[in-house]
Amino acid sequence: MKKLFKGINEKLRRRMLTMGIAMMAMMCCAFPAFAAEGDTTGAAADFVLSSSDLDPVLNSIKANVKVVLPVMLVVLSIFLVIGVVPRFLKKATHGG
Repeated sequence: MKKLFKGINEKLRRRMLTMGIAMMAMMCCAFPAFAAEGDTTGAAADFVLSSSDLDPVLNSIKANVKVVLPVMLVVLSIFLVIGVVPRFLKKATHGG
């Protein structure tokens, strides 16, 4: 029982470290985006996003869907085979 809790504790510790690093990276990347060059009054908050500003992003997503979709389907199928199929077989063979 003690080994079980120690294993769970180690897993949680690794995940918390990973999440902490990811959150720090997001915060470090987000703060420079709000800074306006040479302006300390907060003029960056006056920026209005229009649909024409998002056109390059949407066009790049549309152009790359043909490449990304097959790869993501393969990754999804691998996760299903590794995760779901053994559980299904275990329930089917052991009856519950």
